[in-house]
Amino acid sequence: MIINHSCHQSPWNLIKYFIFRRNNIASMNTTVKRKTLEDCDDNNGDGVDTEIVPKEPTSEIQPKIDNHQQRPVSKKSRTAKIDLPKESLDVSNYYIENGNRKVYPYYYTYHSYCKGRWLGKTLGDLFADEFRRLTPEILTKKIEKGLLKVNGQPVSLDYQLKDNDFITHRIHRHEFPVLAAPIPIIHSDEQLLVIDKPPSLPVHACGKFRLNSIISVLEKENKIQDLHLLHRLDRLTSGIMIIARTKACAQKLHEQMRNREMHKEYLCRVEGYFPDGTIECDQPIETLDHKIGICIVSTNGKPSQTKFQRLNYNGKSSTVLAQPLTGRMHQIRVHLQYLGYPIVNDNFYNNTVVFGRKKGCQGDMDGKTREQILQDLESEHSKSIYYVDNDDNQSEDQNQQQQKQDRINDERNKYALKALEHYTSQPIWNDLKINYQFDAEKYIKDPDCNECRNEMIDPVAYEQLIYLHALKYQGKDWSFETQIPVWAKDTWTYD
Repeated sequence: MIINHSCHQSPWNLIKYFIFRRNNIASMNTTVKRKTLEDCDDNNGDGVDTEIVPKEPTSEIQPKIDNHQQRPVSKKSRTAKIDLPKESLDVSNYYIENGNRKVYPYYYTYHSYCKGRWLGKTLGDLFADEFRRLTPEILTKKIEKGLLKVNGQPVSLDYQLKDNDFITHRIHRHEFPVLAAPIPIIHSDEQLLVIDKPPSLPVHACGKFRLNSIISVLEKENKIQDLHLLHRLDRLTSGIMIIARTKACAQKLHEQMRNREMHKEYLCRVEGYFPDGTIECDQPIETLDHKIGICIVSTNGKPSQTKFQRLNYNGKSSTVLAQPLTGRMHQIRVHLQYLGYPIVNDNFYNNTVVFGRKKGCQGDMDGKTREQILQDLESEHSKSIYYVDNDDNQSEDQNQQQQKQDRINDERNKYALKALEHYTSQPIWNDLKINYQFDAEKYIKDPDCNECRNEMIDPVAYEQLIYLHALKYQGKDWSFETQIPVWAKDTWTYD
C-alpha cells in the first residue's frame, strides 16, 4: 500500500511576505550566560544530504592589511587579487574530559567581506542583530584595542557598512565540546573517503566549532587533507558520509547527485506505531529561518519527496527506513513531523512549545505565525545553559549547581549512553583518552576574555545525538553501508 501525502492549502500563504527580524541584544552581565542559536549552529546541516555546490574558496585567516593598503578588491574578484592562506589547525589541540572532546582556547581572527544583508547597517547594528553576545561596551573596548576593524582600520560602532567592506575580528576563541568518539573509516583510497560520522560533531567549521569538526579531526588525527565535501549531515545526525579526495571524483559524484542516480537510506526512530506499507510524503519544504536552520512544510517551499517504511515497533516507538528522493534541509525530520510521527528525541521538530499541541502534524501549528514560532524556538533554546558567571552570589550559584546536577542525573543520559555504544566502544576510544589527557600549561587564559572568566557547562549524553542515521549510500558503481545503530534494532526498549 502506498499512501501519498500531497500538498494542500497551507496557512503560511496568509503570511507569505512576513519577515521576522530579531533585534534584541543579549546582555553579557546576566547571571547565567545562555547558548544562543548562532553560537551552536546545531541545525545548520542537512537532515538528509543536500548537495554542496562547489563555490568560491574562502579562508578563515586575516589577510595582512596595513594602514596604507587600499581597501580589498570586490568580492567577485578577491580570490584572484588577494591570496588568503589557510590558517593552521595547529593553533591548539584536544583534550578529553567527562567523555567529551574539548579544545584548548586559542587566539583567532574572524574575517568576512560585507554580506548583502549587512549593507547599510551600522557596525553596532550588525553585532546587535547577528552576534548578540557582544554588547556595545565590549565592542567599543575591542575597537580601542585594535581587535575589531573594517578595511584594516578601527571605526566607530556608527560606521555604516558598504559593499566590499572587509571586517576583521580578533578573539580568544573557545569551542563547544563534542562527543569524544573516533571517526570510523569505512573506505579510503586515492579517490574516495567514506566515514561513519559520529553524532555531535558538525561536518565543517561553523559557529562555536572549528577544530571540533569532522574535517578538522580528520586532518589533525588522520592526516587526511584536501577533502571535497559532497553533502552534509546535521551535527546530531550520525552515519555514512561520502567525501571526494580529488576534484574529478567530486565532479563525478556531484553529477550523480544532480541526476538522482544516488540511492540513500536512513534509519530513524519515531513516536508511535508508524503505518503499514510504503508511506510517501511529497510536501514542499521552506526554510523558515536560514540562520537558525529551521524548516516547515509550505506551498512556498521547494519540491521535496521522501518514502518511509516501518521496520519494527517496540510498543512505544517505531524504527522507520527513510529514502529521500530530494535533498532539502531537514527533509526527513520535517516530513516525519508533518505525518505526525516525529523523531523521538528531536528537540527541534518534536516540540509542543514551538509547534503547538499537534507538533505541526498535517501543518497544524495552533495558528501560530512565523514570528511566534521563531520566538518560541529561541526561548526554548535559551534554556540550555552555556556558561555560569563565577561572580554570582551564593544563592544563585547553588541554583545553577542544582541545574547542572539535574542534567547529569537525567534518566535520558542512561539511554543515550547505550545508543552511543557503537561509537564509544571503538578500540581507539581508550587511545584517545590516553593521548589527550588534560595539560594545564596548554590552557591559555586571556584576562579580557569573558568566556575565560566563566565556567563552561559540558553537554550531557542525551544532548549529543538524535535518532537519525545515514545507513546506506549507493551510486552507479559503488555502495557503502554502516552497521545498524543499537537504537534502531527491534530489541531497543529504552524510549
